[in-house]
Amino acid sequence: MSARYVVDEKGERREVILPVEEYERLRVAGEETEKMSRHPGVVFEGPPKRRRASLFGSVFDVWEIVDLYRGKGRERLFAEHPISERQLQVALDYYEANPGEIDAFIEEDDRPVEYWQRKYPDLNITVREF
Repeated sequence: MSARYVVDEKGERREVILPVEEYERLRVAGEETEKMSRHPGVVFEGPPKRRRASLFGSVFDVWEIVDLYRGKGRERLFAEHPISERQLQVALDYYEANPGEIDAFIEEDDRPVEYWQRKYPDLNITVREF
């Protein structure tokens, strides 16, 4: 990382000037750190432009737990998926604090298969009915 500094009349560093990409990376890392400190049990995963809140020690993202909870309810969720009461509560608390973030992932996941076929025409998307 290269940075330039703004110095005062004594030559002491007062500010740092970073490349935009590095600033954005640090800004996002700071936001994620703040969210994790407010919601112990939440971690962030994924590539830089597709980061998502996940549950530590779980295969699930927060949005998946919220979506499953809405669709199946508490009892079926616990019966059918490896998730604890604590993990569910962490996911619901995170959702309550960040509904727009989580709803955006749920909305994206609910798009019809035709949307994904148009978006990624080179993928061989097969739909199986169960």
